[in-house]
Amino acid sequence: MRVLLHGIGKWAEGQKFHADIMDVSRGSVKVRFTDGSFKRYTTDEFKTALSNSAADKAQVAKELPYRKMTPVIAKSFICIFIFNLLSLRDPRGWKVGLVSCYTGPSMKIFSYIGLLYAVGDWLEMKSMGSMDGAAYQVLLQSKLIITALILWAIKGDKARQSKTQWSTLTTLTIGMIIFMVAESSSSAGGPKKSQSGGFLGTFFVLMKVLISCYGAVVTDKELKQYKDLPLYVQLNQMFFSWGVFSLILAAMFEPKVLVSSSAFFHGWNSATWLVVLSFSVKTVLTMTLLKVLDSIMKTIGEAVAVLVIYAFQVFLPFFGKEFEIQTFLAMLAVVMTVTTYMFLKEDKPKESEPAKDLGTLHGWKGDSNYITW
Repeated sequence: MRVLLHGIGKWAEGQKFHADIMDVSRGSVKVRFTDGSFKRYTTDEFKTALSNSAADKAQVAKELPYRKMTPVIAKSFICIFIFNLLSLRDPRGWKVGLVSCYTGPSMKIFSYIGLLYAVGDWLEMKSMGSMDGAAYQVLLQSKLIITALILWAIKGDKARQSKTQWSTLTTLTIGMIIFMVAESSSSAGGPKKSQSGGFLGTFFVLMKVLISCYGAVVTDKELKQYKDLPLYVQLNQMFFSWGVFSLILAAMFEPKVLVSSSAFFHGWNSATWLVVLSFSVKTVLTMTLLKVLDSIMKTIGEAVAVLVIYAFQVFLPFFGKEFEIQTFLAMLAVVMTVTTYMFLKEDKPKESEPAKDLGTLHGWKGDSNYITW
């Protein structure tokens, strides 16, 4: 029998959750929630948690049928398997290729980067459970400014943005916030009161943003520093620690996930595998962009991806999303700001080229003793 239960505790208060009654015994009721977790209530607690009033205004939580960390773990080890297959075609021999995926001076630094991304994923899962999606996306737009600041701190003056670039990045951040707020309001049919995530929820989001930006800058630096290594070797070293530390975090905070394969894959279906596949492709492409471009351009690429998804939802008939002029104008402003920043990056090297010498600058040649015009 499926029921709706009020959430309890700081993360679930004010929400309702679907649950199946699994066992009723004297003085207690055992239920299973959508994500596969179990909880046993006393009879009095169950009666208090049971939502059976039509006037009940608590919001029904958006629940996933699977544990949140399982796609992250699966993604890491699927990518490792693919990278190991690629290493078998190493021109130095398959043994050398396979060993290089787990050894060398780069292993330490890429393991550290993998740890950062694993913690970032865990913080993202916690923040998504503690505040609504619109508030989360708005806070996430601070990545552009934070990435530029961290890049400047790590790489020094060569990564410093000009005043015009700082202004453009700030405008782009504000534009993305306006776009996310407008898109959220239109999808709900009008303005709605945003669900507060509280101090801890906001803290988790900001920490996720900081770690994600720092990880992107360090990845950008190290991928270029170890450019002689094949990309699949670099990514294998990173994903190995990413997967291992994700397992450790799951064991600490969701231990039931690792009890058995049935517990790990509980609630998985074809859509879940599609999530894992898209997550894997997106992550590998992101790392490839970092190797070729830089962390700021990677962050801008993620912002543009949000706009492309919105455009597909509006213009492709099977999504059925209505066109909203406010959202479209916000999207257009963001696109033009991104274009402006791209032009500024192209112009910056030209502006910073030093004059060859005073003679070349003024159109004459010669030395200090004899000058010809």
